[in-house]
Amino acid sequence: MPDVPDYISEGRITQIAICAGYIEVELETPSLSQWAIESNAEQVEIHVDPEMPLAPGMEDIKGRFIRSKFRISWDFSVDEALQGASVNYKDGTSDVIDEIPRDFAGIWSRPSGTTPDTVYEGKHRYQFTPKQAFDLSAAESITIDGTKYFFPTIMEEIDS
Repeated sequence: MPDVPDYISEGRITQIAICAGYIEVELETPSLSQWAIESNAEQVEIHVDPEMPLAPGMEDIKGRFIRSKFRISWDFSVDEALQGASVNYKDGTSDVIDEIPRDFAGIWSRPSGTTPDTVYEGKHRYQFTPKQAFDLSAAESITIDGTKYFFPTIMEEIDS
């Protein structure tokens, strides 16, 4: 059994977007290769019974295992960091995103068009899609993990 060190991999939010139909958070993290080195994932040994043939496409079982652990680790970490995130409104009220009605079972999901290659390069996108559209004229900011991120107003975008 390989020695698995305690390690911390940090990501950073690079962009937050709010549209009437969703909120999207983009973040940058270590790449798959960096993560595999930090976590000692490459030292994992997987033993396959030589008498049981692998299904087609499963020849790289160790690589598939490592890639799945990488994705799962960031999905779990993002869910934890975004837990309790809230949309703040100009009138001083706010909605905790976890409690906003939605059509999908998960709170934060990967949007369509997200490719494994970008994820393995350390570029992640997550979306929250509410059941009812956001009133963009009322939204002021979003708070994630204790940090408030203000949305630009239309006039600020025109001036930029």
